[in-house]
Amino acid sequence: MKKVVTNVMIAHLWANQSQPEARNRHGSFFFEGDTAYSYRKSWPLARITGKTVEGHPTRLIVLFNSNRCSVTTGAHAGLAHRALYQHNILEISVPFISSYEFDAHPRNLKYLSNQVEFFIGKTRQARQHAESYLRATHGYAREFGIYKAAFLPEYPGTVSIPEDLAGIVAVKTEKNRIKQEQADERRRGREKAHIAAALTHLDAWRAGVIPLPHAYLLPVFLRKLDRGRGAPEGLRSDLVVQTSRGAEIPLDHARRVWNAVREVVSTGIEYQRNGHTLHAGAFTVDHIEADGTLHAGCHTIKLDEMQRFAEEEGWPV
Repeated sequence: MKKVVTNVMIAHLWANQSQPEARNRHGSFFFEGDTAYSYRKSWPLARITGKTVEGHPTRLIVLFNSNRCSVTTGAHAGLAHRALYQHNILEISVPFISSYEFDAHPRNLKYLSNQVEFFIGKTRQARQHAESYLRATHGYAREFGIYKAAFLPEYPGTVSIPEDLAGIVAVKTEKNRIKQEQADERRRGREKAHIAAALTHLDAWRAGVIPLPHAYLLPVFLRKLDRGRGAPEGLRSDLVVQTSRGAEIPLDHARRVWNAVREVVSTGIEYQRNGHTLHAGAFTVDHIEADGTLHAGCHTIKLDEMQRFAEEEGWPV
């Protein structure tokens, strides 16, 4: 039996209870029996309790430590969560998970009931995300009931969710929906104004006089530039094609790409990068649709813009 293994193997061996113990070579992540630990035995990370969910006799309850932890311990917890993914288990996060913890069950039940009360308050106060807080409220209430039934049925405390809470959330959700629609309408109005203003600068941009404002709100346009001396590294010619988003390729590459677009349009057979690569300077063409629309990285260039550029250059169209 190999006891020193990788972190991933530790998580899987623990989740499957394949052997009694294992650790990594630093001793920072390990398990003994049903409990996994991060760095030290005084900080149990998770424990397979052997208890099952009431009414589901094959669904095991696994307790995870809810206390704040370091980034590395959080990574160990992530491995443990993923190792349990395909198992028929229910995870409950509580602050006291060691089987040796004195009075752990009453304190965990108190913690869960406090979480219910906390999220009831958050739900009532929230201007946004009230639905999320309501889901958390119901989640903690459910976990309280499962934990109590499995570990301490005689616990006197109970939790309840006010009947009006769902109605309050519904009202808030509708108000937020209306506000979001109004915000979206204002944003679309601003974008429309930006686009209209930017299009008035298009001819000046094509002439190389000014940059094109709000380029990412517009379709992709093309212009030819003469870089002359000091051309950017990797460009094989002083003449380049520049997109309105700032990407550049050599002019001879652009003509080769245009020829490929013409072939796709004439045959109706789409081009999809797969084995054969169509280079365009430092970039590659991902896809050419049957209607001539070209996709390369973050760029989608319509046929009519490429055709306009080709006609200016005197290329066959």
